[in-house]
Amino acid sequence: IDPYIRTSSIIHPLDDRTEAVVLATDYQVFARLPILFVTSELGRYKGKAGNDDLRWLTVNDWRDNPFLESTRITYLHLGLGLRLEPLAKRQFSPYLGWQLHFAFPSQLEYTYQSFVGTSLGTLENLDISGGQLVTQGWKFNAGLRAKLHPRWSASLGIYHVYMDFKSDWPDLPGRQLLDDVYMRLDIGGVELRCQYSI
Repeated sequence: IDPYIRTSSIIHPLDDRTEAVVLATDYQVFARLPILFVTSELGRYKGKAGNDDLRWLTVNDWRDNPFLESTRITYLHLGLGLRLEPLAKRQFSPYLGWQLHFAFPSQLEYTYQSFVGTSLGTLENLDISGGQLVTQGWKFNAGLRAKLHPRWSASLGIYHVYMDFKSDWPDLPGRQLLDDVYMRLDIGGVELRCQYSI
């Protein structure tokens, strides 16, 4: 996985979520609209980002001073949204969902080292703890749900999540941030769910 994403002339470290515990619930709030569900998620994530060695800089022909950067974060995750299931009463139904996501960071550690030339003598060395802000993002998912039993169902689909993590740090010497974004979550994948209906 590429550890950075480029935005104009700025690079953002990509969040690599290493640990997660998430509880997801769906509510059919309108009896006359069985195709519409309100969805929610509550979870705890641990993430990391940055370049642990100079390989990424070499591969991308980095012209500025070489650097090492590392971000470690722990945050509480809250998601609220809607899901549409046009065939919700049938055994098989496609679904389409969207959620607004919020991240409430509880712990943040950031380190940055910049080097001079080929001798790799240290030019800047920064260690920051805290300064994180509440972050907002979104999630999109789509797939197919199968009813296995009156109360049990399973679904297989795809998802994409996007979120910019921001801080209230002062300007960092040697490291330019755009709109105070120190890390970005921009990832998609396959989701497999097993659900129980109350």
